[in-house]
Amino acid sequence: MVKAVLKDNLSSEVEVMLENLDGGINTEKITIRNVLQKDGLVTIDAYCHSIAAPRLIKSSDIIKIRNIATDRVYSGDNITQFLLGQIARKPLSYLPGDSDSIKVINYLLHELTVLCFIAKKDEYFDVNEEKEIMNYIYDTGSSYKLDEMFIKNYIYGLEPNESDFFKALDVIFNQNIDRDVQQFSKIFTNVIFSDGVIRQREQIYLAEFIEFSRKAGYKLKFNF
Repeated sequence: MVKAVLKDNLSSEVEVMLENLDGGINTEKITIRNVLQKDGLVTIDAYCHSIAAPRLIKSSDIIKIRNIATDRVYSGDNITQFLLGQIARKPLSYLPGDSDSIKVINYLLHELTVLCFIAKKDEYFDVNEEKEIMNYIYDTGSSYKLDEMFIKNYIYGLEPNESDFFKALDVIFNQNIDRDVQQFSKIFTNVIFSDGVIRQREQIYLAEFIEFSRKAGYKLKFNF
């Protein structure tokens, strides 16, 4: 039996719809404590409020899951995406599927991490910035099956973490993948200048972005 803890020490409250032994449907409120990968399946280690005891639930046994915090409901393949992307904060490489497609989608999520960090760091993440980021992701990832709700939840769930920002930059500039880094640099600078002001910290992040690109051998053109 192979078991890996994907994320522990959680306290996320959700409602799950499960089939009971009589063939009916039960809705249970649970608090997710850990997200596990067990025998190739994503499994929840949760505290079940109805029985006041711990419980292991396979993602494949869940009919629907509702995120109580956002009131969003997920079903089918979106359940595993929600558990990995929103709860465990893991890349989609944990999902089954075509490896090249997953590699590109995972790369897109790193781009999202960088863009959302810059957009949210000044605490003025507005509709225009969200629209520009979403349009970029859909334009550049048009050949892949992107779930709009998953991407939006991923954006809103991201907190501006500087460590994640630098890790994502390292992936973007050093992962061997056929992506247009010049196009990404354009959207990056668009987001930085979106409010017409470049703050001191933004200048530092822009300088770091340029340095990452230089070390990776890219000769990018910036419109500023």
